[in-house]
Amino acid sequence: MEQLDIRKTKTYVLSLHDQNNNRRKDIEEHLKTLDVENWQFFDAIDVRGKLPYWVGCGLSHRECLVGAEYPCIVYEDDVISTSWFRPIVECTNDAILYLGLSQWGTSSGTSQLHGTEFSVYSDELSVVKHMVSAHAIYYPNREIAMKFSDGIVRCMLEHVRPFDEHYALMQTKEKTLCLNQPLFYQNDPKTKHYTNIEVQL
Repeated sequence: MEQLDIRKTKTYVLSLHDQNNNRRKDIEEHLKTLDVENWQFFDAIDVRGKLPYWVGCGLSHRECLVGAEYPCIVYEDDVISTSWFRPIVECTNDAILYLGLSQWGTSSGTSQLHGTEFSVYSDELSVVKHMVSAHAIYYPNREIAMKFSDGIVRCMLEHVRPFDEHYALMQTKEKTLCLNQPLFYQNDPKTKHYTNIEVQL
């Protein structure tokens, strides 16, 4: 096991450039309060009025990971720290680590509530499968990141489904870890109740 200090790890925040800067201002202020040092915005791909929002989201994750420095953390700009937040957590160098959770998953074959599966890995970590989520992820190296991101476009074009369902599938093929007590949840009325949770084994 290794130690991950999220304050010092290279960090990207996916955010639309012209979103009235409200979400950018909020996340910038929040990262400052957490003493996150090495971070930058990644201008999300804007498909508004052209394609479903999740297409832009998936393409933005893909584009960011292609050009990223590793190891790195990728956040979406609606994250906020949970009551379990701590700056240093356990990680490994052979698996991505979810810093956020979701109760939505695809264990039944379709995305639904309580469709995520967890199993014990350590006192602090669980192995996760089928989880539909991407708002806060640590990628230890490029090889692992590409295993997940290479299928994003195919998932969206062939299956016409959001890219995080591809991530849910990859979790069944590649060891994927999550924190039992996540650092971040999505500060959105639609998703807050499903992401501000801890693992119940």
